[in-house]
Amino acid sequence: MADPREEILTKIKTDISEVKNKGQEYISISAFEKYIDDFLNNIGGKISGTTEERLANYNAGVSFSIEMLRSVFQYGQAALKSAILINGGASVAMLSFISSQIAKSAPAGLINNISISLVLFVFGTLAAAIASGTAYLTQWFYHHKPTSGWGRIFNILSVILIIGSYFLFGYGAYSAFEVFKSSFAC
Repeated sequence: MADPREEILTKIKTDISEVKNKGQEYISISAFEKYIDDFLNNIGGKISGTTEERLANYNAGVSFSIEMLRSVFQYGQAALKSAILINGGASVAMLSFISSQIAKSAPAGLINNISISLVLFVFGTLAAAIASGTAYLTQWFYHHKPTSGWGRIFNILSVILIIGSYFLFGYGAYSAFEVFKSSFAC
């Protein structure tokens, strides 16, 4: 009679090979833990389904995890793009306004005050651009050095930079509003 430990390990290896043969290269830790729990619960004649059924359930869980990860990536990319777009667009608008005011020989005080908004928008764009780089580093560390902790650090830094970019846009817009309100009041 064969060693039961060897049979169990052979079964796990066979199931992993089947998943790999279907084109999947990675197995999430939580999905693998669920597989092990299901496997342990089914030992001793308590089998709740065929190997194919259990594998299908496992694959469904992995597919769900992959789709959730994709949606997180899409939302993150959208946040990066919108931060660059709103701050960059506001910077261009402020440059256009400032140049038109210079052409009209507007008071230096107006140009100096509105330039503060331009600086805030430019720094907002810079923060979003840096966040793009830290997002790349997040993925690089999660893939190449998953246990180092640097992936999590760069992830947090990316989120802080994007939130900071949105804050700079809001503060720049408010600053421009105050300048317009005081300079062009009827």
